[in-house]
Amino acid sequence: MRTEDAPFKGSSIISLMKKLLILIPGLLALLVSCSQEIKGEFAWNTFYDQDLPPLERSLLQPTQFRFGREHLYFSDQNTIWWMYRIDQVGFGTRSLLVALYSVSGSPEPVEIDLREVPVETSGDIRLLRQYYNPLPVGDYRLKIAHQSLPIDEVSFSVIPDDELAIASGPLPGDEYRDSFSDSSDDDIEKYSSPY
Repeated sequence: MRTEDAPFKGSSIISLMKKLLILIPGLLALLVSCSQEIKGEFAWNTFYDQDLPPLERSLLQPTQFRFGREHLYFSDQNTIWWMYRIDQVGFGTRSLLVALYSVSGSPEPVEIDLREVPVETSGDIRLLRQYYNPLPVGDYRLKIAHQSLPIDEVSFSVIPDDELAIASGPLPGDEYRDSFSDSSDDDIEKYSSPY
């Protein structure tokens, strides 16, 4: 009886292995297509909008952003607009999770904001666009995640407005400073000539 069972067990193992060999390439292709990383670039703009009426503030959106992810400093008086341009995405994603952490004042980062942000599409360009009202002075980390798995992050600092104003020479990241500054570099005055 045992000699009769041996060929049956061996043939079932062989047929199982054949089925697995057929399934493995399909599973590998599926895993490769699903595991493509989302890659992208962060861009920034800030401005002072606290004196504007709420309706005007809600309609105000910057149209120009500067790309960067290092040496980012922003004023504690300005609204921080950020954009994340998705360069490569391996699956159809309609939204991503975005978390803002405070990394100063505690041994571990503290989550202070979590939102689901829709992916905007314009032609071939896919991006996320959001803003944070003026944040308290401190260090922050912005993380983007897909299905709770972090895919990208950037760190930045918020410093007092007067430190940005008194700094000798531009601080790294100061090019992102208030586009409505009190500077006398008004384009109308700059390019107008008296008659």
